[in-house]
Amino acid sequence: MIQPLMKQFLKLTIAGGLIVSIGGAIVALDGPSAVVKPAEADILALNFAPASKSEKFVGSMKSLGMEKPRVYDWNGNKMFFSTMETDRTPKQVLSDFQRKFVEDGVNSHAYNDVGANVAQFADPSIWDEMTPEERQAKSAVVGRKYERSSDYFNGGMVPTVVTPDYVAMAGMESKGSAKDGLAFLKEVKERKSKRLTDSVGVARYIEAFKEGGKTRVTATWTDDKVDFNKFRGHGDGIGFSEDAPGCVGCDRLMRFVGESEKGYAANVFFSAQEVDQVVAFYDQALKNRGWRVAPSTLAMRAARDNGWMPDDGSELVSFARNGEFMTLLVFKTPEGRTSVQLIEAP
Repeated sequence: MIQPLMKQFLKLTIAGGLIVSIGGAIVALDGPSAVVKPAEADILALNFAPASKSEKFVGSMKSLGMEKPRVYDWNGNKMFFSTMETDRTPKQVLSDFQRKFVEDGVNSHAYNDVGANVAQFADPSIWDEMTPEERQAKSAVVGRKYERSSDYFNGGMVPTVVTPDYVAMAGMESKGSAKDGLAFLKEVKERKSKRLTDSVGVARYIEAFKEGGKTRVTATWTDDKVDFNKFRGHGDGIGFSEDAPGCVGCDRLMRFVGESEKGYAANVFFSAQEVDQVVAFYDQALKNRGWRVAPSTLAMRAARDNGWMPDDGSELVSFARNGEFMTLLVFKTPEGRTSVQLIEAP
């Protein structure tokens, strides 16, 4: 009986780790300094479908003093970002948030640490060597870890990193409203997908970190229609516009649109081509769409060609069309790929 329980629990641990890492990537790419104006809608009226955990979570954010969320579109996924500054330490923030999450029904329990490491208990021989008292104590530890995992998979917010200067919490809900970790695994199996994230319907991530003499708290969450394939640049409806075409052979990473920044969008691609080849493509493709290289770019190119400016291998090109602007930045990454960033601005 013990061995199957351990195997199921390890599956849960792996599933949680993968999804949390993706949540962290969302925050890392956006960052606490994202410049997107706050949405005009009230924080409690964010077009959520009647998903009770989503409503409770958003209510907790408001009660805890988080700012009105900024709303943006990332490859067709609707995302929300909120922040606040406090005199409380990151660990105190964790305690405050966990207490509120329990009070509002987001969490079943308050968690102020990352929990015990139970992977060591997966070896059945360890259990065979324990006394009945030790076995009972270790079983209780495993039970608490499973309880924590079930909270995580049922929309609760569970600590993933806890240090004096940095705290992170994450949680999710499945597309099928799984109530615990085992139900989530069953849903993944029934969906017959190779990716666990294909079963995720809502994802949430919170960080609290020291910033000067204060603590900065950031929260990022999705609506209840998230499609993780769109984060990877795949699938329909990812929102790329005709005015910002993808370069030939490029992999689309993201299109980021501020909902209240009309006309603003950031497009990111990776290419196997050289920098000058990508720039030549956009020079022609945007010219065909009525754009013209801005005089400032022509002046910089002339200065570089005459040796008045150093050539660092990157290209920054500005385009203009009827009062609109487009900026192209192309450079080599340390891994040898060509990064392509195309910024649209009104």
